[in-house]
Amino acid sequence: MNKFKITIFCEMTKRDYPAEVSFELVSKSYEMVKNIENSEIQVIIVGKRINYDKIIDDFSMQGADKVIVVNDDVFTDYSPSLYKKAIVEILKQEKPDIVLFGATVMGRELAPLVATELQTGLTADCTDLSITDDKKLEATRPTFGGKMNAVIMCRTFPQMATVRPNVFKHSKEKILKDTAVDFNWIDVHSEKNNLSILEFIPFEQLNNKDLLKAKIVFAGGKGLKNKNNFAKLYELAKLTGGSTGASRGAVDAGFAPPEIQIGQTGQSVSSHIYIAFGISGMAQHLAGINSCDTIIAVNNDENAPIFQHADIGIIGNAVEIIDKMVEKLKNKSLEI
Repeated sequence: MNKFKITIFCEMTKRDYPAEVSFELVSKSYEMVKNIENSEIQVIIVGKRINYDKIIDDFSMQGADKVIVVNDDVFTDYSPSLYKKAIVEILKQEKPDIVLFGATVMGRELAPLVATELQTGLTADCTDLSITDDKKLEATRPTFGGKMNAVIMCRTFPQMATVRPNVFKHSKEKILKDTAVDFNWIDVHSEKNNLSILEFIPFEQLNNKDLLKAKIVFAGGKGLKNKNNFAKLYELAKLTGGSTGASRGAVDAGFAPPEIQIGQTGQSVSSHIYIAFGISGMAQHLAGINSCDTIIAVNNDENAPIFQHADIGIIGNAVEIIDKMVEKLKNKSLEI
């Protein structure tokens, strides 16, 4: 009897540690295969020569059965063509039933390249996953501008999906696994690398907080009118130990960088408190804040759709309210 395999691509950050979404996918996979006999959860790490001991231990605690490491200095910098080659070769060897990527900037680029090479289907930007009794992947993603969810099944193998960060949580269960490690060398030196990185400039929010881990998020939309008004949110975030987010409208208007966009085409957040200033609340944006505990909306339009989804609604001038909050907090920093 062949093993039922789920393979997760581990995205490494510039800190030489996996992106949070990689652990989330392993934890979710462990949950999905609990009732499947003879199953295996695999993780593929493509990278340079670093110390993998802690990384492997951390994946083991989330339920990984096997970690496959493609370890070569040629992978020091991310290259779509070289990474694709390495991943495809591993997948051809392992023949997994399901392959998962995080729906990050890297994952959204890399997963389609791998799927095309393997001539299989791919469901993008998923917000939920499940496995049927006959071991088929059901991938759920928002559709019709976030007004509905579509459950999509892939007819070809491996079944592939990209999953949005922050929609799954780490398992609270203490998992003890004797995780196998396979150091696999893939020769990619003959592969044409059509990408060269001239300089890496890290994006650092002014509040220096991770948006996906923040307990409080101050988000702004087009209703803030200009970049200077939007910048006041960074000050709010610094004063409270929170983070700053933006609607797509604010990003498109040039008020904020795309790295902090929240919504269907941005990031999903799960903060304790989410305060939306000047955001109308279209379905695309709401898709990114469904996991927040408390949503507070500030808007001068009493008919703004976001009020229908907010726990607390404040009708008023968003910029004036931001100024008053900054003034109140300035002399007494409050860590949320």
